[in-house]
Amino acid sequence: MLCCHRLYFCRKSKQKYTKPKILIIVYLNMKIQILTFVVSILFSLCIGLYAYFKKSISKSGLAALIFICGFFIYNQSYEALAILFAMFASSSVLSKYKHAQKIDMDKVVAKTGPRDAMQAFANLGSAVLCYSAYLWLGYEGLLFAFVGSIAASNADSWASEIGGLSTKTPVMITNLKPITKGISGGVTLLGTSGGVLGSFFISTLGYLLMPINNSLTLLWIAFISGIIGFMLDSLLGALIQAQYIDANNGATERSENGTLVKGFSWIDNDMVNLICSFISGCTSLFLFLIIQ
Repeated sequence: MLCCHRLYFCRKSKQKYTKPKILIIVYLNMKIQILTFVVSILFSLCIGLYAYFKKSISKSGLAALIFICGFFIYNQSYEALAILFAMFASSSVLSKYKHAQKIDMDKVVAKTGPRDAMQAFANLGSAVLCYSAYLWLGYEGLLFAFVGSIAASNADSWASEIGGLSTKTPVMITNLKPITKGISGGVTLLGTSGGVLGSFFISTLGYLLMPINNSLTLLWIAFISGIIGFMLDSLLGALIQAQYIDANNGATERSENGTLVKGFSWIDNDMVNLICSFISGCTSLFLFLIIQ
């Protein structure tokens, strides 16, 4: 009887002291999560404000950046956010690098200067959509689509910025005839090489960071999808994107005081980027389904 009483007392004591320990662990875990969330938000805000004051993004671009960062931080998707930051940072650095040599491009492209919210949506909207679907469905193929979409956007950005430094006259991708530097559809060997490197850069980050079982498969699928995306971007830019002739009879993508001579007025560079990043995400998902 005495032994039974002691056994009961020991069990009761264990329960008595275990519950507070569990509560303390839960409380500390919540505190750590809240602290991580706050620090991440502040870090994102600092990065955004730095980019804004450096004139890499506009006010609307800053708002878009904070919204996108907040979405990934809220869902504790820090690996995915790191890939987005890598794309944004690398593209911004390349945009500023030897900018004086790209002055001629600024005269013909539709948008110059700080990136705005529409550009952020065009380049990252498909990726955010893919990741949202992943959070909802839990299907790993959607992570492939997420990385593939970003790889295409980054490849297109690197191709444009690095290609702008080429001393060679760009040629139209559809007929290989020389065209004005900065007009969509124009390609150079240097720019194409830059696009391939841009796709590989994001694919490698996906391989290193994303919580995927077969990360090596992600590497080559995202890499291929990124290349397809930025080449498709050039093709659509040559075929359907709006192009105008200005008062001096020069080719331009600016609609102000220009006459539409090719493409559709409602299809600008942002629209083409959105289409291509979406198709690249779909390509990654399709390749994932094939190998399963």
